[in-house]
Amino acid sequence: MLRLRLLPCVLATAAAAKTVDWESMHPSSSANTKSADAGETVTFNWDETHDVWLMPDEAAYNSCTFTNAVEIHSTSVKTGDVSGLGETKYYACHVGSHCDSGQKIAITWAGTATPAPTADCPEPHTSADHSGHHHRRLSMTYDGACQHEKNYPLYATEAEANAVAGDGTSHQMHGYWMPDCLEHAYHGAYAGDAPMCGAA
Repeated sequence: MLRLRLLPCVLATAAAAKTVDWESMHPSSSANTKSADAGETVTFNWDETHDVWLMPDEAAYNSCTFTNAVEIHSTSVKTGDVSGLGETKYYACHVGSHCDSGQKIAITWAGTATPAPTADCPEPHTSADHSGHHHRRLSMTYDGACQHEKNYPLYATEAEANAVAGDGTSHQMHGYWMPDCLEHAYHGAYAGDAPMCGAA
């Protein structure tokens, strides 16, 4: 007689991704906050005309002052991801008076913050002119990197950027990540043929 041994079936369920219902915060009269795990991606979703800006600090966030803020997701999209590590980041909508109407949120990530780049990092190029110094390869390329508004190299995720960074750290730029401490990094002066970020 054949005996079959039945094993219990365990179903694993993936944790739901954290989201921000950006649309529902326009308008909003409450203080909008969210907590996330270290390095966790938080996704903003909206239907109407909104954007997402990273505010430089809490004071700018509180006063809706966009002077040194950085646009990370434009009105041309309806969703966008953000992430962090051991820090609170402040986000607001720059369309019309949306920020003043309460469309903003402070997101705090658990963990230990990535240290700032050291003073030993080479300065990123602001010019395509290499006459004052020598490079082994003037046309340095990075696998998987893209360019945006003549900034290069950029990566879709912080982990990808950190993997090629000179010191294992990176910073956000236009919704992408640029590795820190690279000799061949370009801020607004890249003239190479790397693919454009977001290209299909």
